[in-house]
Amino acid sequence: MQDRLFEFDKNGRVVPRLATGMRQVNPLTVEVALRDGVTFHNGENFTAEDVKLAIDRVSRNEKLALNSLWASAETKILSTNRVRIKTDAPFAPLINTLAVTSIPPGSFTKDPSKFEGNDVGAGPYKFVEYRRNRVVLEANAKYWDGKPPIDRIVLEYVSDADARLNALLAGEAHIVRDAAPEQWKATKDKKDFYAVPGWKHGGLVVLYQHNDKAIAQKAVRQAMIHAVDRETMMKQLWGDEYVARFAKVSDSILPSGTAFYQPLSKQFRFDPETAKRLLESSGVADVKLTFASATLAPVQSEISQRIVEYLSDVGIEAEITTLEVGKYRTDYAKYDLDVNGLGTFNGDPDAIFKLYTGPLSQAVLHLQDNPESKDFVRLQDAQRKVVDARERQVAVTAAAEWLWDFQPIMPLTDAALPRLVSSRVKNFSSNGTLGDPLLRKATLN
Repeated sequence: MQDRLFEFDKNGRVVPRLATGMRQVNPLTVEVALRDGVTFHNGENFTAEDVKLAIDRVSRNEKLALNSLWASAETKILSTNRVRIKTDAPFAPLINTLAVTSIPPGSFTKDPSKFEGNDVGAGPYKFVEYRRNRVVLEANAKYWDGKPPIDRIVLEYVSDADARLNALLAGEAHIVRDAAPEQWKATKDKKDFYAVPGWKHGGLVVLYQHNDKAIAQKAVRQAMIHAVDRETMMKQLWGDEYVARFAKVSDSILPSGTAFYQPLSKQFRFDPETAKRLLESSGVADVKLTFASATLAPVQSEISQRIVEYLSDVGIEAEITTLEVGKYRTDYAKYDLDVNGLGTFNGDPDAIFKLYTGPLSQAVLHLQDNPESKDFVRLQDAQRKVVDARERQVAVTAAAEWLWDFQPIMPLTDAALPRLVSSRVKNFSSNGTLGDPLLRKATLN
């Protein structure tokens, strides 16, 4: 429904959409040329004022979720189709952040209450209705890039995994998102279906609560990752082929689909004896932890149980409490450990690094209770201020290496959870974000 100035293509490259180009004026300032002849669903014309209002709002309003990806910025209108964006300090993630920042009509930005029960943008599909976990969209016949081939799209949340799969097999659904290994196995040898990799900028992790006296010790956290045979565990629970196609055992704090990712030289191999030595060196005796589990991720309960068994082998006791999904979403941070998804939807390493600084890291990980984490702030701030790509690679790697050694969480695998697609759907691809903006190119036979 919404368009952005830029977006990611199917290969993860940032390409223009409502913008036609961008010029870096200096480390603080960029100028963006805007597309002419674009109208919003309500008939209003797209102008530079809409861009200014949208960016000013998300970059300054700390109450908005998207603000966490932004730096404070001032947008100046140069003409009806050109703006200048100036940040208070150099902001390397700017173009990736613009690629996930929607530009609604200025009248909606001024009065967000207009979004209640409605959504108006300049995108390829128009909002029709939302009822009972079901969103109905219709093709925008006046879309600036041409009317989408599929006239009507229904997005429906179905909580039961078997029900989702059965709907796909029966032809009642054409795409199933976030498919578990068993769902993929049920379709992988059928010519009527194919799979598309999903989210590229995140993965599966074990979250730690650093207000626990044992977890606050780096040696204990390093012991835990040495104690768990991550590759064997995931292959046994998900299957060799599924892991090979859709997941990758983590070798950095950055997911492998993130910009500036590179495998790090230091690796935490499965090594129970090293884990025991690290535990002994930590000076922490009788480590006892609480572990929250649910059915949110594929075989989450089984992964949690397997991790508990690995930890027990090196002398760490963890007790699992299984929660209903809704309760888990609200209460997981009350437990010392939990298996969770973690990542970003703008593909920039800065968004990953920010998960370990500021209020969000305290709320999710109690990380500010660990005074050693403050040493990372300087590295995080340095990498986001380097605009030159080569220099930023060096700064990003330095920050990633520090975090990888610090082990604020235990990374398990990158990505996973593909889309399962009916062969009736042609030209469908994913750009690796949490949404599916490239669905506008798909056809249905």
